[in-house]
Amino acid sequence: MPCAPRLRLRAILIPSWFSASDPTRPETGYGYIHVGKQISRTEDIRCFAVKRFVEKPTLARARMYASSRTYLWNSGMFVWKTSVILEEFKRSMPALYRLTLRATRDGFTKRAIDSFYSACESQSIDYGIMENAARIVAVRGTFFWDDIGSWEAMSRIHTANKRGTVAYGEGVFESDCEKAIVYNASQSAVAAIGLKGHRDRGDAGRCSGDCPAFVASYQEVTSP
Repeated sequence: MPCAPRLRLRAILIPSWFSASDPTRPETGYGYIHVGKQISRTEDIRCFAVKRFVEKPTLARARMYASSRTYLWNSGMFVWKTSVILEEFKRSMPALYRLTLRATRDGFTKRAIDSFYSACESQSIDYGIMENAARIVAVRGTFFWDDIGSWEAMSRIHTANKRGTVAYGEGVFESDCEKAIVYNASQSAVAAIGLKGHRDRGDAGRCSGDCPAFVASYQEVTSP
C-alpha cells in the first residue's frame, strides 16, 4: 500500500466532490479534513499530507469545502499498525495507554475489560488521537460512500421516482406523493397518498394521506 515505507496513521477520506448523485453537495453533518500536497500515488490510490481536521461546518463553509478539492469528507475509516497507534496513545492519551497495558497484563479477562471500560476516558479517536497526531496521511477514496445519518440519505442510495419520492420495502402503496420517503420495515402493507415532503416509516400496517383512496384502489386490485 502507498505510504508504507514510513510508519504512519492513515485516514481513508472521501472527497466532498465525489458522490454518485451530487458531486458538489455541501454537507454540514460530516467532519472534513484539509489535505496538503500529494505524497505518493499507486494507480488510483493517492496519499496526501494532512493539514488539519475540521469538525461539522456551517452551511456557508460546507459550500466552500464542496467547491474545493482540498477538503475531504472524513469517513472515519482508519488503518494503522498496532505499534504506531499505541505510541500515539502513549503520547496523546497517557492515562488510556496505561489502562490498556494493565488490561494486557491481566490477559483481557472479563474482569479486566470491565475494569478498563469503567475507568477509561470517553473520547472519540478523532479528538483523542487523530487531531493531535503528527504521523498521519490521508488516502483519497474513489468509491461511493454515504454516512446514512439522515432520512435524506435514502434518496441518494435508492432511486427516487419522477416526483422525487423514494418508496422502499415490501407492500408499499404510494400514489401522488412529492419529495416524500416511504420506508416499510414490517410485513404489513403501508400506504402513502398525496404526501408532500413527508417521511413515513412503517412498523405495522398503516396508511398516511387519503386512506379511503387507498382502500378503494386496494379493493379494485384484489377484487375477483
